Amino acid sequence: MAVEKLLLLSGAIGSGKTEVAKELTRTFQFVKVASGGYLTSLIPPDKLKEGDERRRQLQELGDRLDEETDYRWIFDPVAVQAIEGAPDVKNWLVDAVRKKRQVELFRERFGSLIRHVHLTASEEVLRSRYSEKGGDYDAAIAHPNEVNARSLKKLADLVLDTSAANAELLAQQIWSTWGS
Repeated sequence: MAVEKLLLLSGAIGSGKTEVAKELTRTFQFVKVASGGYLTSLIPPDKLKEGDERRRQLQELGDRLDEETDYRWIFDPVAVQAIEGAPDVKNWLVDAVRKKRQVELFRERFGSLIRHVHLTASEEVLRSRYSEKGGDYDAAIAHPNEVNARSLKKLADLVLDTSAANAELLAQQIWSTWGS
């Protein structure tokens, strides 16, 4: 494998993971590992829900797979398979890790290539961003996956507050953690 950089993003709902991931992809040619796409592919299209119900459906499926695979489902059949299938790609992005064991698995396999960045913002900003999408923020943050995702802050190599910074600046800060 020619992997040079492997970024794990974590953070609360509405913390800006999607926007930062887009900027990293655009500016630094990171290729995103699609864990949500993998989960969606496991659900028959006629059973796939919409909105907040879809989020919960995917979270529950991910939780079940976590139990069945010791959290390896995002690692082996998703990330490692994608990386091994594209040996010329040097920069990879996993958006988003939600559990401590997921971070541990990546660190065990990829060591110094890994950077784990946790994005955060004030509760007011998070609520506002999520509400703009029409979701039930209080229900979303009560889910155990959201609680777990927020707790990853203490494991991160870098914690960035997205309240006032734009995605371009955040992407630059993330890139600089490799000394590039």
